[in-house]
Amino acid sequence: MRALKEITKGEVEFAGVGGERMIAEGLQSLFPMREISFMGADFLPHLRNILRRISQTVDDIVAKKPSALVTIDAQTFSKHIGRRVRSRTEIPIIHYGAPTVWAYKPGRARKVAKYLDRILAIFPFEPPYFERHGLETTFVGHPAAEAVDAPADGAALRQSLGIDPAQLVICALPGSRKAELERIGPLFQKVLARLTDNFGDIHCLLPTVDDVAEQVTAIANTWPCPTTVLREPKEKYAAFAAANVALATSGTVAVEAAFARLPTVVVYRTNPLAWAFVRGLRILKLKQVSGVNLVLGREAMPEFLGPRAKPDAVGAAVENLLRDPAARDAMAADLEEACRLFQVDTEKPAEVAARAILDEINRFPKGRRAANSTVDERE
Repeated sequence: MRALKEITKGEVEFAGVGGERMIAEGLQSLFPMREISFMGADFLPHLRNILRRISQTVDDIVAKKPSALVTIDAQTFSKHIGRRVRSRTEIPIIHYGAPTVWAYKPGRARKVAKYLDRILAIFPFEPPYFERHGLETTFVGHPAAEAVDAPADGAALRQSLGIDPAQLVICALPGSRKAELERIGPLFQKVLARLTDNFGDIHCLLPTVDDVAEQVTAIANTWPCPTTVLREPKEKYAAFAAANVALATSGTVAVEAAFARLPTVVVYRTNPLAWAFVRGLRILKLKQVSGVNLVLGREAMPEFLGPRAKPDAVGAAVENLLRDPAARDAMAADLEEACRLFQVDTEKPAEVAARAILDEINRFPKGRRAANSTVDERE
């Protein structure tokens, strides 16, 4: 949004659904984004409200008829929005964050090509999956790369919090969704208890966002070591710089830690029934799910998924990074390589994405493919 404002010299307006940082850039969110922020099967108890919000969003888009619709991640929500909008009006539809067809359901690439006009991909290996179906796909780089231009002062954060320069600091990143926090919080508590037993005096830094800050604070109060909850976005990067190691839920934040060159152990827990279903039917075709490991094609960040995310196993991996300089050096080299692969030369991902959006607006409807002219939203 900021890049679009800069490129157009402010000649752009935004409407839609977004979080606090998008609101800070001028978005008036149609409703709180937390109402649609769920992972896996966690959405089921909220399905009725989600369906209502989908209809409300589509009606708002059709009424406003914007220059373009940009859907961002949130694959299921975005899919239903995109299909319904395509069936009701003709505007360019661009999706930021490609559907993970390389992980499961490869046939979905053909389906999304029927209603999308362009994908903005954050993984360099994604474009061919969609281009073979005639869908324009632009690798824009990972948004975590934006933080590279804003170096953080970890020493200053330690000093402001009264943390000794020699004290071990763990950066805990348990997620930003309620259900996610409920599953990961107790695991992190047990891992930190093990680290406290083995290392003694440690301090935990816990960056969060306003939507879940109260829940995160309540969780942190149960942890066995001094824990500082950080609510400002800029404090997250200072926490990365101040920490010796990170314990992170798989997602964007793990890639952000990589760009800070912070040694990180990754965990992922979802609804147990959903995990059993995915693994039982062999739907998930990957051994790793975290971004750094995906882009490298190997396990650079130790990763513990589903039933493997046990306190002793995760704790042992964190201890190894704290005790073994060779392990830290090897990860540092891997993170350097991953960050290079996550960027488009020296360009900022936001600027690449903004130019691609404007390009799609300028070429529409001429750029529309005949095969994509109609779509059945029930497909």
